Amino acid sequence: TLPIILREDGSGTLSILKKSLGEKNISTNNLNVLLSLNSSEAIKSSVISGRGFAFMPELSITHELRTGSLKKINIKDFNTDFNYNIVVRKNYCLSDAEEKFLSFLTSKKRCFCY
Repeated sequence: TLPIILREDGSGTLSILKKSLGEKNISTNNLNVLLSLNSSEAIKSSVISGRGFAFMPELSITHELRTGSLKKINIKDFNTDFNYNIVVRKNYCLSDAEEKFLSFLTSKKRCFCY
């Protein structure tokens, strides 16, 4: 019965959510979907203004969690896997700068939240 704000159809985030919900035999059709929006920022603004609840990747709300404008609600036995992939042209040779950037992106020490 909670008002839910989702990403738009065709979104990778929505597809991952649908897969995870499906594993629990839940369809987004069973949710009280208030809005479908095409950006994380629009969803965050809607939730912050009190319009509803949303499923969001934690990385995209790190700042809002730190400032207290959003609160995370853990759902028992519900997890989603979200993997990013880096792709380059076949047989492409990375420059030194590209190698360093790739190393930065894949480093376990990185943090985009500060």
